[in-house]
Amino acid sequence: MRTRYHLYTFSILGIILTLIVSSSVLSKGKPKQKANPQSSPQAESVAPAQDEEYLKLVKDLQSANPEKVVFAIQMLGATGNQDACKHLIKLLKKGPGNDITDLAIQTLGAISNPEAIDTLTEYLNHRRSETRVAAIFALEVFSSAKIKNALEHKLRDSNPEVRATAAISLGKKGDVSSVPILFKAFDRGVNEAAISIGLLGSGEDALHLADYLGKIDISVLLPGFRAFMLGKRLDEGVKLQLLNILFDFAGPEVRQFAVQLRAILKAEQPEMEYDDPILKMLSKMVNQIAQD
Repeated sequence: MRTRYHLYTFSILGIILTLIVSSSVLSKGKPKQKANPQSSPQAESVAPAQDEEYLKLVKDLQSANPEKVVFAIQMLGATGNQDACKHLIKLLKKGPGNDITDLAIQTLGAISNPEAIDTLTEYLNHRRSETRVAAIFALEVFSSAKIKNALEHKLRDSNPEVRATAAISLGKKGDVSSVPILFKAFDRGVNEAAISIGLLGSGEDALHLADYLGKIDISVLLPGFRAFMLGKRLDEGVKLQLLNILFDFAGPEVRQFAVQLRAILKAEQPEMEYDDPILKMLSKMVNQIAQD
């Protein structure tokens, strides 16, 4: 799942880098035009050449050459032009190849035009799991009840990567109403749901997650506890209660959890005193839990 996320990120970065490189190339060899003293600042800000280049990119979306289509998609995404959305949707409706389909979906997410929501939501049901994952990532930039409900539905997808991606995306959405269904997904084996529960949940939800200790592998639960501890939804009392519960399940993984959490808190909040109750409890766990 992390590999898919990294590939998605690299695709978006590739779009941006392509624009930078191509702009540099296009600027070379272009003769400098003499300034027109009668032109207004507004007229000078308009670049007809860029308009022509944009129209050429739109036209290239219809090319029979896949490489030209891919380049056009990347460049349109890098421009951030909202108008490109309708042209990419039109391209998708023609049923291009898998790579072009996934790239177009990613680019719609990068452009972030709300007009793409319906199309992207449809691709959550695509036959290929890779395309469904791409659609989830693309929808992360939008906010609507329709998207939240669609992502919750994907927690029951037939593909584990799709389920995991949907669970993490719901956590990023920040809607606490997803917590109950995330617990249901966690019960069905969507381990990544624990992370989003930690991001969204209340103190009661944190203690509910602690009820799973001793029943399932603790390594599955610790990412959720880390999200709870680093978030701002729990008060200090509940966080200390959670650490004490974990201390009772002392083991190498819990000790490593305490080591990492203490380091993160010190780095993020350098003003924290060493006698802070949370830091003191974490130090106690580090010092008293055996390493092996």
